[in-house]
Parts: sequence; C-alpha cells; structure tokens
Amino acid sequence: MKKMIIALCCVFWGANVAALEKNIAANIHANTLSHGELKLSVKNLTKPTVILFSDSLCPFRHLPQCEQKIAVFNDLVSRYQDKAQWLQIVKGYYVDEQHVRGYVERFKFNVPTIWDTDNKIFTDYQVFGNPYLIIVDQQGQIYYRTEEFGQDLNKAVKSL
Repeated sequence: MKKMIIALCCVFWGANVAALEKNIAANIHANTLSHGELKLSVKNLTKPTVILFSDSLCPFRHLPQCEQKIAVFNDLVSRYQDKAQWLQIVKGYYVDEQHVRGYVERFKFNVPTIWDTDNKIFTDYQVFGNPYLIIVDQQGQIYYRTEEFGQDLNKAVKSL
C-alpha cells in the first residue's frame, strides 16, 4: 500500500518513484539570488548538505513558528558552518524577486539562496510545508527530514 501511495504521489507531482523509495536526494541546478550558478550533484558531495525550504511570506499565520525556526536554522549555520554545505530554497509562488531579497535581508540569511520560481525543487524533494529542513549525507541519501526544529534536529546536525 505504501508503494502505491508513493507511486500515485509521484505521478501526480512528477517525481522519481525509485529515488523517493530509496531516499535518494535530487540534484539541484539553479541560480542563486546573487546570480551565481549552483550545481549540487548528490553523487559528488564533499560534505553533507543541509537544505532549508522556506517561504518568504514569513511571518504569516499559515506558517506557524516560522520566525523561531529560522532563528534555529541561522544558529545551526553559525555553530556548524564547517560541518556541512548550507542552502536555502525559497518557495516561488505569490511573490517577486524583490520580496524574496527583502526576506533574505530581514532574517539575515548567510547561505546561498535559490528562489524556486516554479517550485520544482520543492516538488523534487516532496516538501509541502515550511519551514522544512532536509539533510543529505555525502552519499546523496536523505539522512534526515523534519518540520520540527528542536533538540532532535540539533543532534542530527551536530552528528554530521
């Protein structure tokens, strides 16, 4: 039954069934807000990769505790910057680039940020809520994924 549900979701959202079943991360090839090209090939990772999926509408009533979760993320980046590659993917719907840039400045993000204008990366990683965090290990496997930004997340990042 689980495989059938995953398969139906993947057909609906266009994701790779085999990759999702094996928890293999998707490659990312996009431009960052600073107009640099970012190529994340999960077969050639030199460090684990921590990806924050977020929405520039934060704070917003449909994004519970987004400000607190972003503060946790920024704290993890500052404490464990050398342990991993850090990346942020910002949801593309309903906003323009200027709005996304304001969001990045307002929350003082210090990681490469991609504005996912067509929500392809959100779809590839099957992320539907946000803020949401995924950790990809050096073998390209999704090691950890969560909407909860508590002690378990801190332990997961610390153990990288």
